[in-house]
Amino acid sequence: MRHRLRTALAALALSACSVEADPVPVPVRGGSPETPAVELGDAPLEGGVSSLEELGRSVIAALNARELESLQDLAITASEFKTRLFDVLSNHESARQLGPELLWRMQRGESDDDLGHILDLHGGRGYEFVAVEPERVERRDGVTLHREPVLVVREAGSSEPRRLRLLATVVEHDQTHTFKLLAYRLRGGDS
Repeated sequence: MRHRLRTALAALALSACSVEADPVPVPVRGGSPETPAVELGDAPLEGGVSSLEELGRSVIAALNARELESLQDLAITASEFKTRLFDVLSNHESARQLGPELLWRMQRGESDDDLGHILDLHGGRGYEFVAVEPERVERRDGVTLHREPVLVVREAGSSEPRRLRLLATVVEHDQTHTFKLLAYRLRGGDS
């Protein structure tokens, strides 16, 4: 069972790995009369911020203050994942078979584990936010996914930027241009 859970999490992560050269959204599921396109609604993401840069600044400010709750508030809620985003994020059959409840628990558990390590490594360091740079951007039916964004910061007393790989994917709700994290991921590299 543990292997199946890991496979499904990997499927969720990989299901959206294709990069489009054309920035035109492509329906994930549906789009025909038999299977209508995903409906994300017109409400902003709950507690979402208005730009990718604002999200990056908020993550760094919460890290500097070691505010676990503030960091968690920047991430997608259970309700948003299960009712609004599951269909658009899980375009792989393995992920859909597990369903939104189990996939959410797996996603959040892994994110919370990584967030604990992130706070241990980077909390209270007094970073200065410089930029946030997604490695790739993917358009989906009603959302834009900013994949594996890198937080560029400066440490106190240093002029050299540092690249922190702490975030999985940022979800942008296209209609309202609100941004939230899908999850925290402690990845290799400069972090």
